[in-house]
Amino acid sequence: MKVTTIAVHSGKFHTDDALSVAILGMVYDTYEIIRTRDPKVMAEADLRVDVGATYDPAVGTYDHHQEGGAGCRSNGIPYAAAGLIWKHFAEQGGVHADVVAAVDEHFVQYVDASDNGFDLATVKPEFAGMTPGYSFSAFISALNPTWREDQSPEAQQRSFERAVEVATLALEREILSAQALCDARTDVRAAVAQAEAEGHPAIVVLGKAVPWHETLVPASETALYVLFPSPDTGWMVQCVPPQLGSFAQRKPLPKRLAGLRGDDLAAATDIADAVFVHPGQFIGGCKTLDGALKLARIAVAE
Repeated sequence: MKVTTIAVHSGKFHTDDALSVAILGMVYDTYEIIRTRDPKVMAEADLRVDVGATYDPAVGTYDHHQEGGAGCRSNGIPYAAAGLIWKHFAEQGGVHADVVAAVDEHFVQYVDASDNGFDLATVKPEFAGMTPGYSFSAFISALNPTWREDQSPEAQQRSFERAVEVATLALEREILSAQALCDARTDVRAAVAQAEAEGHPAIVVLGKAVPWHETLVPASETALYVLFPSPDTGWMVQCVPPQLGSFAQRKPLPKRLAGLRGDDLAAATDIADAVFVHPGQFIGGCKTLDGALKLARIAVAE
């Protein structure tokens, strides 16, 4: 079997190059990592990642350090090597197109933004004024040998391979999460359509506790409450926010029920299996679906 050679830069590594190799590991069962800054050695490799000063898939070079960079996504976030490799190789690694887009949206584009020193607040207003926390990119960077440790090329190679292992684990989990999210989108859209067809678009019932915000909020302007099963309570009644990222509600649960639990809530609603309504009025619960539906209908009516 031919071993695919992948050239990346030597010296300090970043999440960009480690994640790129992790992505290529989905496609190539056997590969060799060549860490170098020698153009002649790079030229002999099958693929050049984060090196080569050009973006040219036809010759296997995926860099973004050249003048003008390697282009931007439609949302304005520029590509780094990881994003380029993900765009060109993810589907070859068996990832469905919908999942490719979701993983880029939730994971890869943030790696690219960090590597490019791109201010996310310029395209994502929710990041304005935020103090950056400890990131995945910071963790990968911490895997580089410190000045107190062995700085030999062999030690740096071992550290980079460890970073690739970590990036591979993160990528695998992000792919699984994105697959689950894409499946959830199908369920949520079907539930919204069913609610509208049955003439009660304000109350959407989900058969499973799946992520719903990203799909439902932009898809339905009339949905007010989402019902879903809970292993602890039975059935939850959660308010729909006016927009993604908001902690407000399109219509809170009734103020008169805020903070009530058990018998007190049952008496106030005539729902025998009522469990609670949160003091913040954004969520409540009942032991049965029938009870949750009654609670939601009370909230709609009031």
